[in-house]
Amino acid sequence: MDVNKNRIQNNAVLIEKDCLKVGKNYIVVYFNGMRKVLSTSALNGGLHNNLRAVFNLDGKPEDGSEIVLKGGTYERHLRHESFSLLGVSGDVSTGMMTAADMKHAAVSSRQYEKLAVTAIVTGGIEKNGGRAGDPALWQEEAGIWREALPENNQETEKEVQKQPPQEKLGTINIMLFINAALTDGALERALVTCTEAKTAAIQELSIDSRYSCGIATGSGTDGTILVSNSESQMHLTEAGKHCKLGELIGCTVKEAVKEALYRQTGVGAGLQKDAFRRLRRHGIDESQLWEFALEQKLTEPGNRMHFKSQAERWARDPHIAAWSILEGHLQDEKLWGMLDSREAGEAEESLWRGFFGESRKAMGDTRDIRRKIVGQILDMEDD
Repeated sequence: MDVNKNRIQNNAVLIEKDCLKVGKNYIVVYFNGMRKVLSTSALNGGLHNNLRAVFNLDGKPEDGSEIVLKGGTYERHLRHESFSLLGVSGDVSTGMMTAADMKHAAVSSRQYEKLAVTAIVTGGIEKNGGRAGDPALWQEEAGIWREALPENNQETEKEVQKQPPQEKLGTINIMLFINAALTDGALERALVTCTEAKTAAIQELSIDSRYSCGIATGSGTDGTILVSNSESQMHLTEAGKHCKLGELIGCTVKEAVKEALYRQTGVGAGLQKDAFRRLRRHGIDESQLWEFALEQKLTEPGNRMHFKSQAERWARDPHIAAWSILEGHLQDEKLWGMLDSREAGEAEESLWRGFFGESRKAMGDTRDIRRKIVGQILDMEDD
């Protein structure tokens, strides 16, 4: 028995008579009537009224090799898989591809009176989490993709190709089903609410960007498909946060995103209660502290494994993890301009005095803070 398949099918409140199928490497919904679809996909992206199916596809080959796009482009690959794997022409379908496992998909449904919303989500963000506004990797011009260099970098462009380069694995794909008939504007507003809910889930998990020192707002390759029932007698014109539909979208998406990320990579309160996971975006992690310890001759190269073990214990201490959360947020407030240097410095000094028993001012710059942390690690008693 496929437990996950039954869990999704039993908990998804879909539009009446639509058919949900869950396979080893796909989740597809076949329509049994007129549906309005808004998709971010390369295959029939945008707003459509004539589609017959939507899908989410795990594109990893079973042998673990790299993904090879059938037809040479992402759009052609999705079109090929739609017909060969799902039995529906790529002319009347839209879908997304991911490296996340379908067995880790999460489903969340909410109802209010006759209104029902269901989110089906797969997710991974550990390797590809990013914050809106992070430095870009690529630039597209006239259908050609090239490496995006910093504005002050005069180096010659290094790569030019006709397709977007494959990013690091990590994608949050959302399929959202609404059993009401929405206007075009309402469905587009629903996409905004859905995206806000995804970002809220990531922020509540405090997942860091891998491209900056900020908290992630999504991954670099996220996809979303929204479906509304054009044949419904329930006509809605709004999907923002002040209306019930917006509330249902927010609740379902937040819940499903959190569950999908936990099922795929274990991200949750247990994993995030770790000082290094909270501080690595600010340049403090176990490997960096080890390099500092060697540089300052505080330990010997032969102590590597022992240091690593002790550092991991240090980072998982609840008291230290709590300090790292507060320290990280102070750094954010300074970065955002919410606290000036004096205000942040006073707060950090109080925090450090409570944690270390001495003021940060007495400890000096970041290198001395690292020295203090390394000292605590080296002074720990063996487990």
